Amino acid sequence: IEQVHRLLKKEGFRLESSALESGYSIRKLTIICMAAALKILQMMIASTSIKEQSIELIFNSEEVACLERIEEKKFAKSIAQPNTYTPKTIKWAYQIIGKLGGWKADNKQRKAGPISLQRGLIKFYEIYEGWILNKTNT
Repeated sequence: IEQVHRLLKKEGFRLESSALESGYSIRKLTIICMAAALKILQMMIASTSIKEQSIELIFNSEEVACLERIEEKKFAKSIAQPNTYTPKTIKWAYQIIGKLGGWKADNKQRKAGPISLQRGLIKFYEIYEGWILNKTNT
């Protein structure tokens, strides 16, 4: 509950500072932010789980393809912090999203927290939007 509150409030999505006026718009924004918070919490829980969980619980096949490309182009050459998780699992996505959010993924730093994952998820969806636009133009 505290992590959800943190994600929705000042440090995360800043719902309380939205300039929306109608109740319908505020509810719609809250639902969108709750969906993102659910993805973030699923990644956090999966990162500490022993069992590998399928990525399809969080991301669709196009999003997974985009994550693969991001890892290939941006993080595959990172010898210091390679992604050691099984590809196409939630733990694998957790590491990519965390790195996009500024997490260093080294042993000296603790696990990626909800705010790093939130920043990474926002950055991922910005990249993903470009990915989709590029695919529709070709």
